[in-house]
Amino acid sequence: VVLVEAPVGHRTDETHDLAFEANGSALVAWFDGVAVARAEDATYRSGGGGFVVDSGAMLADGFRVEAV
Repeated sequence: VVLVEAPVGHRTDETHDLAFEANGSALVAWFDGVAVARAEDATYRSGGGGFVVDSGAMLADGFRVEAV
């Protein structure tokens, strides 16, 4: 299920900060400190998190899930 998509300008040789915030049913995706996508969905009230890359690759030097 895709709730929202947000194309962002990037180059593969640059480093970027990605973040995802889930607070109740409010979902926000952040790219370099800018909120680039917002959605509402109360389907999943708990669980894990992650990123999906449709094509290409994403290298990560850190991933964490923390309470907000």
